[in-house]
Amino acid sequence: MIASMSVPARGFGSPAFQGSDCSPYKLPKGATFDQTASSKADNTIQIFYRTPDGNQGTLVVPFDAIPATCVDPSVQVVVVSAQKADKEVQTSMCKFVGDVLTGRVQLPPEKAKYFDRKFAEEWYRKTCLGTK
Repeated sequence: MIASMSVPARGFGSPAFQGSDCSPYKLPKGATFDQTASSKADNTIQIFYRTPDGNQGTLVVPFDAIPATCVDPSVQVVVVSAQKADKEVQTSMCKFVGDVLTGRVQLPPEKAKYFDRKFAEEWYRKTCLGTK
């Protein structure tokens, strides 16, 4: 099976896809990560780690890092996991808001009074459908 992909280019042949190179981001030798925190809005993934000698630190990686460019397998795992979780949360939110907007799901009365339909429609259009 042969697969091909066309990537539109801008200017001098640079790909239209935007993302950060992950190769400069490496955990110290022997370090293990305890936890992570990610923020797509701030374009950050924080990796909190411990070194074998007991020191601790934080490695901050761009959220938009391209996983295939990560040279540290531990960093690559964290980047893939953070990006996958973000996509799953957004997909779930889009489904729920879409269901509420179409009437497939009814909000409980105590929650319905706080539902801003105009905002929800704009957010859904922009975030879930990719239109303005």
